[in-house]
Formats: sequence, C-alpha cells, structure tokens
Amino acid sequence: MAGIGRARPLQPRRCRSVPTRGRLVLRLAGYLPSSTGVAAAQSGVTTAGALIGFCVPPAVLTALSLVAVRRYGVQ
Repeated sequence: MAGIGRARPLQPRRCRSVPTRGRLVLRLAGYLPSSTGVAAAQSGVTTAGALIGFCVPPAVLTALSLVAVRRYGVQ
C-alpha cells in the first residue's frame, strides 16, 4: 500500500485576506491600499465609509432575521 502515511505536498492557495463583499465596501469607500508596507493615509470619508459599510449591512440583516423569526411566535 504505497502512499499510506506519506504526506501530500501542499498546493499553493490564493489567500484572500478580505472577502469579496469587504473588498467592494472598501473600494466604494475610497480605500487606498499601500504597496510599500507603510500604512497609506486615508481620508475621514474613507474611514467613515468603511465603518458604515461593515456595520450597517450586518445590522440590517440581523433586524430582518428578527422580523422573520418574530412572525412565527412562541407556543
């Protein structure tokens, strides 16, 4: 039984540090990435846009789910 106990070589995987929705929010907010390793200066509008973009959609989805659950009532 060849191959038992032998580890397969790891395949390189694309690492995405921010999911697609997150990248979209950052792009719409005007985020400027840095390629030098030093943090790029962001405007106040960018910071506020990112904060709103990452806080409001989850809050809205949570509220919608609570409305949907409330319709079923407790017996």
